[in-house]
Amino acid sequence: MRTYQTQIENQPFVYENLTTTKTAVVKTFANQKLISVNKYGVIDVNEVYQKIIANQPIDISYGYVHNFSVKELKKQYDLSENDAVSLVKFKAKNAFFETEKTIDFSRVKFVGGPILVIVFFQMATYHFTAQNLKKGM
Repeated sequence: MRTYQTQIENQPFVYENLTTTKTAVVKTFANQKLISVNKYGVIDVNEVYQKIIANQPIDISYGYVHNFSVKELKKQYDLSENDAVSLVKFKAKNAFFETEKTIDFSRVKFVGGPILVIVFFQMATYHFTAQNLKKGM
């Protein structure tokens, strides 16, 4: 069985186009034996939400995002539960999403170019729909 341990450090993270003030260290264990240690830049989920609302390109590659949820975004910005949300030029290469609840990408439209998503999820259920990934959305 694989488990994860996450620790947030007050150390800057710099990699490619991402610079953050904190670093997330994620240790992966298999049968209680350490098998990998990866570092990510800690990205404030509210900054991601602001970019979504402003229809700005989103690049969270090599980032750690805690408690991302489209449902929560809609609550914070007083949007209808049935409204679609656009993620413009979304990139999440080697990103890590962590939550105790649900990582929710339901009713999301990926727009504006190729989508690059290589992500790791921890301790959550995930909500994607087939509509999310249709070309031209």
